[in-house]
Amino acid sequence: MSRLKLWLKNMMVLNPGLKLLALMMAVFTFHAIRGETNDEAVHFVPVEVRPADPNRLVVDQHPLSVSLTLRGSRDDLKKMDAQEIKVVLKLRGREDGPVPIRRRDIRGIAGMRLAKIEPDRVTVATAAAQDKPAAKGESAPRERAEAVAWRQTPVAILGPDGSPDDDSHADPDMVDIVVTGPPDTRESLSPEPPFVYVYALEPDEPYPVRRKIRLRRDFPPEVDVAVHPPSVTLFRHEEGER
Repeated sequence: MSRLKLWLKNMMVLNPGLKLLALMMAVFTFHAIRGETNDEAVHFVPVEVRPADPNRLVVDQHPLSVSLTLRGSRDDLKKMDAQEIKVVLKLRGREDGPVPIRRRDIRGIAGMRLAKIEPDRVTVATAAAQDKPAAKGESAPRERAEAVAWRQTPVAILGPDGSPDDDSHADPDMVDIVVTGPPDTRESLSPEPPFVYVYALEPDEPYPVRRKIRLRRDFPPEVDVAVHPPSVTLFRHEEGER
């Protein structure tokens, strides 16, 4: 017993500098590893709703896309294919009303930690596929296809004459565009993303300022177009930053 006490005493007393250094290295390593695996990335992804009854169609859905905050290592987040991330809601019995989104409904995020879903539920309305045609003035039920998305599309800043404005920068400088429509939507759209832009302010107007995103493309009237985020903040470049 006395040998054990002597050994414990030596462990506590001898070489205090080395023990302190080891403790500091352990704390540093812990925070370094935690920081490496605790990076965040936000993705705006489409929501696909699949009725349990194949004879029913989704006639209304809100929202069409949601924001996912994912956590993981910096390398894993960079390796993720944003085009593969989507939410697939399989309705189970309840065909209408708000439907919560759970992790099991999200595809393409294997190995990632899900920090937040916003909003975390989708309101859905369905109708029987054999329903009679809508009355005059009403829109007929239509089947909605999986959304088409362009991720991380650059935002151009244009001056009053339409030329690029080099005196300003946008935050964020990229946005996601999600288009949802009938089953032939994907085939009817060009694979190239639309031109995304905002107008800069006049030189004497104050910065920073919010500007609504604009798209330069004519979309078919039967599709819904969502931009995330819908606006950006413009800042004036400081001298020497250009």
